Amino acid sequence: MLALSSRVNAASVGNDPNEAFDLPSDGFTVLSIQLQNPISQTGILDSFTFASGLEPTSTDFHGPFDFHALVFRPTGILNEYSVIFDSGDFDGGLFNGVFTEPITPVAVQPGDLVGHWGRGIAFDINTSGEDTYFNNGSEFNTLLPAGTFLASGPAYTMVGGGGPGTREYGIAFNLVPVPEPSTWALLTIGVISLAAAAVRRRKK
Repeated sequence: MLALSSRVNAASVGNDPNEAFDLPSDGFTVLSIQLQNPISQTGILDSFTFASGLEPTSTDFHGPFDFHALVFRPTGILNEYSVIFDSGDFDGGLFNGVFTEPITPVAVQPGDLVGHWGRGIAFDINTSGEDTYFNNGSEFNTLLPAGTFLASGPAYTMVGGGGPGTREYGIAFNLVPVPEPSTWALLTIGVISLAAAAVRRRKK
């Protein structure tokens, strides 16, 4: 019951996939980290939602539709992150809509970040809520991050920060908040008290 109650308070973390986007499907392999959308509370991510446009043709798309939904944890070193969740290669062939995919639940904490790697997600350009994204100069060779990595490493060119080419990708994760330890303690005391009261009533 507690899990179901918490699920009602679920929140979206990321860029709203339901908004109208300038471009329906990104044809380049990019690594996008939504620095402007940090996770603000302890919780569980249990799905992600993304927007994708019409199925691209060979003339406007640079490779197959595929991407990895990712969750990052800053290490405390500038531009260094650890990948704490990777959805694996997602190539479901879903186009012209907004789609939600369940994932193996992943525990997150304040400051964790969401994003993706790959092609196929709708995006806006020259936005005010820009993602920071990385491309190493070739649409086919941007590296898929794994473990702990430096986003500003020699293989990457950083783009974003309000300059030309700024992007905002239509992907977000569903966050189910987890009560703080003090809240759990109060809930546990309440459950124990109710159980004790029920026992006393039965004994009368």
